[in-house]
Amino acid sequence: MTMDIFDPKAKCEKCKGEEIATVYCGHPLPDKISPKIKEHLHRQCKRCGFNWVEKCLNSEQDISVIDLKEEKR
Repeated sequence: MTMDIFDPKAKCEKCKGEEIATVYCGHPLPDKISPKIKEHLHRQCKRCGFNWVEKCLNSEQDISVIDLKEEKR
């Protein structure tokens, strides 16, 4: 299963509703769809309630290579 990239014009795949709520989430998904993607967006159709997740626009960064140490000068 793959995760789509955020689409601000997304429509619900179940009812074709166009009013979609979006909530940012800054932790990895528990089901490990994409284990290297930390942050993602929860999307929910306001008409029928169907929900799904999408990658943030900048989510292609591999979190396994991020260095959190600050350089000391």
